[in-house]
Amino acid sequence: SHLNPYFFNRVLFGFGHRLTVDALEREGAQGRNLARCRVLADAGQYSSFMGRYREAQVHLAESLAIAREIEDTRMIARVLQPLGMASLGQGDVAAACGYLQEALALARKLGDKRELAGAINALAQLHRLQGDLETAEPLYDQVVALARELGDREIIAVGLLNLAMASLGRGADDRARAVLLEALAIAEEIGSRPAGQSVVEVCAGLAALRQEWE
Repeated sequence: SHLNPYFFNRVLFGFGHRLTVDALEREGAQGRNLARCRVLADAGQYSSFMGRYREAQVHLAESLAIAREIEDTRMIARVLQPLGMASLGQGDVAAACGYLQEALALARKLGDKRELAGAINALAQLHRLQGDLETAEPLYDQVVALARELGDREIIAVGLLNLAMASLGRGADDRARAVLLEALAIAEEIGSRPAGQSVVEVCAGLAALRQEWE
């Protein structure tokens, strides 16, 4: 994530959203430049995290338009991923697939492993949410492998959690348990509240699959 880690790790999405939207409305902030492009991208991601997908689409679409105007390939790649997920949140699968495929192509062109991991993860999310677990699971494996190469514990945790959900969807509870144990250890190590919350949610799914109701 390119968002402020203080807000992200403490799940202060509402506060971050308010700050970015206020910044966008300030006098002199309407220029079609990189600064506005970045703040729009952040505002869009905060909106998306809060489930406000239509609002997220508006912010991210403007950010993407500016990024294309100023020919900033990295910003284009960065914005395409959350725009794809916001589109999916709005039920527009075709648009989501188009944005995410472009994001993946750009990440490969840039040779940026971090962007590549994000793009592959977003595409895997689309497949998983569409019920195509056979396609999603190996993509999540690629995300985890890239994150290990980068040494980024947070991305490893995200990849592992998504992999666990795909495994649960296939009924592979033993693999899901092993993956969740590693994700839990990482969440505790890095002190990430979003990761910790997600571990609890996925563990509840594992317990339900095993009919361990208590």
